[in-house]
Amino acid sequence: ATPCGFPWHLAIPTVATAMSVEVQSLAINALTKRIQEEAKVLPDGILRVADFLNYRVDPVLMDNCGAILANKLSKRKLTKVLAGCSSQGLLPALATSRHLGIPVVFAYASVPSAWGRRETFSATIQGRTHWVLKEAISAEDHVVIIDDIVRTGSTVEALKSICQQAGAKYLGAGAIIHNRLNGQTWDGELESLAQVSPPSAFGRAVDISPAVNDLALPEVVAADVLTERVMTEGKVLPGNLLKVYSFINHQVDTGLMDMCGQLLARVFAGFGVSKVLTAQ
Repeated sequence: ATPCGFPWHLAIPTVATAMSVEVQSLAINALTKRIQEEAKVLPDGILRVADFLNYRVDPVLMDNCGAILANKLSKRKLTKVLAGCSSQGLLPALATSRHLGIPVVFAYASVPSAWGRRETFSATIQGRTHWVLKEAISAEDHVVIIDDIVRTGSTVEALKSICQQAGAKYLGAGAIIHNRLNGQTWDGELESLAQVSPPSAFGRAVDISPAVNDLALPEVVAADVLTERVMTEGKVLPGNLLKVYSFINHQVDTGLMDMCGQLLARVFAGFGVSKVLTAQ
């Protein structure tokens, strides 16, 4: 448990993707920690994450979340990502679509004048009508809906109706956070990275866990992975020189390098560092 009293885990589903499991673990870890330390629970079970996912956005965290959602959705043969027009849903949709390598379509809260008289599909999201150009989504498309937080599922259901109007195949939804605080949980198919639930023990604000079903991996931290690679691949040369050419120098494991960089950044985060100096 963390000093705040929240239980949190590094375990993630095993998927064959370009993003290493170690980097995914660190990203899930970072997301959970930000929820624990910065999220606020408002009346009616609304979860406020404005300081890192909405309004003031951590771009690295957002991109990592998009990468993991893309990993979880990569086997569905998707052709489009669909999202609402607000920044809350659009940003994770953009990040996910970038890593999937497919376009993102978003529903406008008003019809732009540039659309002229072109035909549209429409749906009501949170009391407001939203429109999507008919030419942006078709019956040939396989669509996933992405949002930042899914609570009641009303936004997903509204966007799902646009898929139905277009004749497109709806292949599920994804979200960074599944909010289960208000008791009105959405029971539709959802891939999410963290699930926030009412506290199970006194002294906790909420319970947080990775919203996955197959927690098959043990906890992984950067230092453990690096140690394992040094032990199995490092070679001691004359003069006590350490050869790590196969993963740190010359032939670089970019996932491991990124993971170590993130860990070092955390170590020096409180030192007021303004520049990083290195030798060639």
